Amino acid sequence: MAKPRLNLRSKKDAPLKSFAEQVIRSMRDSEYFADYQDQVDAVDAVVQHYAESLTEQASAESFLRAATARKQLARKATEEGLTQLALVVSVVAKGQGTVIASAAMELKHERKRLGKLPAPENLSSETSEWEGACELSWEPVHGSSIYEIEYRLQPVDSPWQHFGYSTAAKCRVTGLVPGTLYFFRVRAIGSAGASPWSGQTQKRAA
Repeated sequence: MAKPRLNLRSKKDAPLKSFAEQVIRSMRDSEYFADYQDQVDAVDAVVQHYAESLTEQASAESFLRAATARKQLARKATEEGLTQLALVVSVVAKGQGTVIASAAMELKHERKRLGKLPAPENLSSETSEWEGACELSWEPVHGSSIYEIEYRLQPVDSPWQHFGYSTAAKCRVTGLVPGTLYFFRVRAIGSAGASPWSGQTQKRAA
């Protein structure tokens, strides 16, 4: 026995409205349902109310989008205005917190500078797999951004020569004479300046 299939849950608002209107028209035009026109009319009234609700919703959504856009523009203008007032407060306050607070503005905390960097510790040197090179490593120094590496040929009374920089707490020193004994030292460099030089280490170049 055949039964009507509606699939109402699968229909979105607009397709459901169109489907309902089509059903109403079809049942009014069909002689099979002549004795049921009162029920058809009652459902038609519900469908018309549904259609009006959808129109109101679309209008409200359009209004909301426009209101949101106006709010965003107003917020941007407000932020720009407050930024200008903050400049005025800064000029008048000249760094005085009480003046800034009197304008109901929070104080901007300055980032604390790090103290003087300590010298890198535990500098060690190892024979490299690369000819004319030595492998250096040391303990990382908090607050440093780069390390400077120097070398020389004698432990004392010999000028230090600049090799280069490393962003990691290790470095491969190259361009050395194979079999020659070298002495190395490093120092950390950061926003607080340069640290003292580390103690020196020695190693023969590979």
